[in-house]
Amino acid sequence: MVLKNRVTIPFSFLTNFSVDHFDVDSHSTQKRFINCFHVQLVASLKHLWLYHFQLGDLDQLHAALCLLRNSPNLESLHMILHTDDNEPRVDVGPASNHFETLNSLDCTLNGLKTVEIASLKGSKPEMLFIKLLLTHSPCLEKFTITPSRALNAKKILDIAKDVMQLPRASTKAKIFYLDPLP
Repeated sequence: MVLKNRVTIPFSFLTNFSVDHFDVDSHSTQKRFINCFHVQLVASLKHLWLYHFQLGDLDQLHAALCLLRNSPNLESLHMILHTDDNEPRVDVGPASNHFETLNSLDCTLNGLKTVEIASLKGSKPEMLFIKLLLTHSPCLEKFTITPSRALNAKKILDIAKDVMQLPRASTKAKIFYLDPLP
C-alpha cells in the first residue's frame, strides 16, 4: 500500500483496518503527512519500506522514528537511503544531536527480525541510526547493509569495521555487509 500526499483517507473508517505492508517515499514525510499518521493504522504494520530517506534530515528522521515507535508488530524494515548528490546538502547536526539524546527511540522493537539498508554512505546520522536499531531490537536475526556505490574502497571498509563493533541487543543478530550495487 503506497500512500501519497494527494490521497485522502478518512481515518474515521479505519478503526478496524489493519496494514501489513507500508511503503513511504521521503517526499511523503512532509509535516502535514506525518501529522496524520493514525496510530491504529500502523499498529498492525509488519513490513515497512522507506524510500530515498535522508537520515540527516530532521523531519525525515522524525518520520522514521514515529513509524518505528508506533509499529509494535514490525518484523522487517527495508530502507533505501537518499542517493542524489545533486540536491543541496542538509545540516546533519540537528539529526546527530537528536540521536545522541537519551531515548531518541523510547521503545524496544521486540518484533523486528530483519533490517535491510541500501545506499549507506556512512554519515554520522546513518551510523547512529544503525546503532539505535541494533541496540533496540532484541529479536533481530538479520541486518543487511549495502553501501553506496559512490564510496571508495577505504570508506566501505571503514564503515564495515565500525558496524561490526556496534553493540547488539540480540545475540542472534547476524550482520551482512554486501558489495555496492553496480
